[in-house]
Amino acid sequence: MTKQVMMISGIDAELASNKQVQAALSLLESEPLHDPRSSGWISKLSVTLKPGRFAHSLSVAWMSRRLARIHGIDPLKAEQAGLLHDCAKSLPLEEMQHIAVEHSLTDDQEMLSSGALLHSVVGSWVAREEYRMTDPDVLQAISYHNTGFPGMTRLDMCVCLSDSIEPLRESYPHLEEVRALAEISLERALLLSLEGTADYVTSRGKYLHPRTQNTITWLKTLI
Repeated sequence: MTKQVMMISGIDAELASNKQVQAALSLLESEPLHDPRSSGWISKLSVTLKPGRFAHSLSVAWMSRRLARIHGIDPLKAEQAGLLHDCAKSLPLEEMQHIAVEHSLTDDQEMLSSGALLHSVVGSWVAREEYRMTDPDVLQAISYHNTGFPGMTRLDMCVCLSDSIEPLRESYPHLEEVRALAEISLERALLLSLEGTADYVTSRGKYLHPRTQNTITWLKTLI
């Protein structure tokens, strides 16, 4: 109980009573956080993100840490990247675009026109500038958590996968299969996850970023 009070001391009481947030905090607090800065980050995220997105971020941090331990990856980096991966998600698209252009983060016009795509690269910048995250491995994992990329590291895979299979995720086709595979093979699980994303996006006539399709092709060469 003491640990929970310390964790949520900077969180608004109404938010702390949110069932999703409580569930996510319970998961994350099942063991001590690795980074002493995490409590401060959590307090800041609780203000900048909507409740559901905040709970999701906590849950992704837990899942990233879990997968990292299973697969022999640094759990500290996984936890950090999972916690901060959506730190820019609630920014208006116009603000994300301004940051991306001003700091030359991308010249990809499709990415610049979509908050769902752009929040990853802008999030990496926000994590560095506002959360003082300097680890390039963590920043890279944040940058590509929504599309993947050919040659991505296993830490990148951990965060990308965790984003789609964390415990609070609503059910979707193959979710339980992806979760089971993630315990065995990051590559196979991520391939199935990204293929599902590609099918969902294209079947609805929406834009699939080429990096996602290229990542699918690359993953197939590893399996």
